[in-house]
Amino acid sequence: MTLAVPRLGTQFALFLLLLTRPCFSQTAATPPPDPGRASPTEQVRLSEILISTPQPYDPSQVAEAEQKAKQVRAAIGRDGTFADIARANSQGPTAALGGDLGCFSHGKLARTLDELVFQMQTSDVSDVVRTKQGYVILQVTNRGADPCPELELLNQPITAELKPYLETLKQTVRERWYKLVPQSARRPELKSGSVTIEFSLQRNGAITAPTIVAGSGDGNFDKAALNAVRETNPLSPLPTTTKTDHLVIRFHFQYNPAKTTGL
Repeated sequence: MTLAVPRLGTQFALFLLLLTRPCFSQTAATPPPDPGRASPTEQVRLSEILISTPQPYDPSQVAEAEQKAKQVRAAIGRDGTFADIARANSQGPTAALGGDLGCFSHGKLARTLDELVFQMQTSDVSDVVRTKQGYVILQVTNRGADPCPELELLNQPITAELKPYLETLKQTVRERWYKLVPQSARRPELKSGSVTIEFSLQRNGAITAPTIVAGSGDGNFDKAALNAVRETNPLSPLPTTTKTDHLVIRFHFQYNPAKTTGL
């Protein structure tokens, strides 16, 4: 689940990623869409591998970073999945998540990257691209109306019986988080950042092992997200129809998400 500071009154929406989650259809008489052209409300979910370059730039180090990025690009598929290679090689803040940056709507990225990723299809991997942070390799992991679910349940599907329980959980965490959002994320500063928290939810409603799996680089942001989860403990017991003895849940908290990525 991605939580977004509501400026301060919008919904929470994923890493790296955005504030809203739109999209929709057409009549049979309409020509089929160009598969490489984004609709105004379509989003893409991106993962990245970043090989950073030093600042100020040193030509020899830049060349070394470019060569490493090309070697990493060649290893994707040959030596492991994109996520595996990202975990082992990316120098970006979402390496622990397999490079997952979250979702972006059209126009939210730098123009050249926006044009690139919205021409790509799900599972496509880009060539090495130079950005101000360094050399990146991007993968479109999903695209469409809702590529970034609000809550990720990692150890089983979200069943009809679990859905209302998880909606209540989301609302509870969101309300708590809004009260804990640091002043730096509010007006006028509107500092941005993203945090991903994973935890287990036991059958009796106890939250155990809440962990920051991807931090924002801002200790106050990380602490607010972690405490929002901790302070909702305990919750009501899981529905009796739940087949597992616990749920493994991942939350994505985003502070002012339109500004979060440096891409």
